Amino acid sequence: MAVLTALLTHLDAGLVRSQLDYLHSLAPESRFVVCYGGSRSEFERLALENALFVDEPSLRGAPPERSHTSVLTGVYESRVRDDPEVEFSYFIEFDHLILRRDFEQSLVALAERLGAGLLGKSASPRNDTNWPHFLRYRDDDRVNAF
Repeated sequence: MAVLTALLTHLDAGLVRSQLDYLHSLAPESRFVVCYGGSRSEFERLALENALFVDEPSLRGAPPERSHTSVLTGVYESRVRDDPEVEFSYFIEFDHLILRRDFEQSLVALAERLGAGLLGKSASPRNDTNWPHFLRYRDDDRVNAF
């Protein structure tokens, strides 16, 4: 069982390397790939073998406008599709902090226990019905009835 953890970031090269150093020291057996959504020039400064440039302008915009399709597609096509060892993919953003050395085993065990094909923190549609930014609708009878 291999888990590939994809780190989506736009931070400068030095910060990305620091984060990877931390992740490798915490979980040295884990596999990581950097999905870089910042500028092309900063991506070139990374000089990492396990990195891919994500040319998706929406990643540099406001959160509600971001599309992660190119990240998912890029990781699949470049790191998962042709690697029979990768059975699970875990996507995190630059501000997510992994604290446990056994994070992969814990996630896989949870998915297997639940019979889940997808685990997602707050995975739900952003359609104004449950997103915290839309609390102004909390007293809307039509939305509450939905």
